[in-house]
Amino acid sequence: MNESDTSMIVTDMLAEIYGYDKYSEVTRELAIRGTYCDLATRIDGKFQMLIEANQGVECVALSNGWR
Repeated sequence: MNESDTSMIVTDMLAEIYGYDKYSEVTRELAIRGTYCDLATRIDGKFQMLIEANQGVECVALSNGWR
């Protein structure tokens, strides 16, 4: 399974499990400072979560410790 397939599966999971609208609340390949993030969730026009899909990593959660 490649990164594109994995991103699609994660997008479907975000929609089915967490209730995100995969067409308006999940963005693929978000440009950030000259590079790209695989997925980002957006609520009320503000990005809330950035998701990077990488081979060999089951799950990692990072936080800025703010909220």
